[in-house]
Amino acid sequence: MQNTRWTKLSGNSGSGKSTLAKLVCFALNGIPYKPSKEEESIHNKYLLIYRDLVERYQGQPAIFVSSTFKPNCFFDPNKICFADKLNLLEIGEYKVEFSQGERQRFVFLEALSKQSSLMILDECFSGIPQQHEYDILKWLKDKIKLKNCIYISHRKAFEVENLMDTEVRL
Repeated sequence: MQNTRWTKLSGNSGSGKSTLAKLVCFALNGIPYKPSKEEESIHNKYLLIYRDLVERYQGQPAIFVSSTFKPNCFFDPNKICFADKLNLLEIGEYKVEFSQGERQRFVFLEALSKQSSLMILDECFSGIPQQHEYDILKWLKDKIKLKNCIYISHRKAFEVENLMDTEVRL
């Protein structure tokens, strides 16, 4: 078994990458979850990949960092972070609205503070330049020593793909 396990889930928009990763996160965290018909269909379609990911990361509590899912169903707030949680900061009479990219950065920092052994990063860098995406991932792997990562992105970047141990194409 390798010391690090970094997996990239890739595929076309709407292929089920995010849903599959969310279902893996629930399984790893032992969260009871009743998938919708669409989620169940994706689970069944990619059953072997699902089982492989759950087996590969077994025993690793996961933090799910996403800018794509809305918090419209049951999630464990201690394990799963959503960029959509933070839209407006009110301090006294002052109100500050955050852009999508700013919310992504806040949520990413929140996830880092939880010091999980597995981070599932679902399009969490879509609002920042591609070079910064690579720099952050390299920093996570080399400096923070994040051993386990499932990374989901639509971007095709040779440098980022070199950081991954495996790529699963849906």
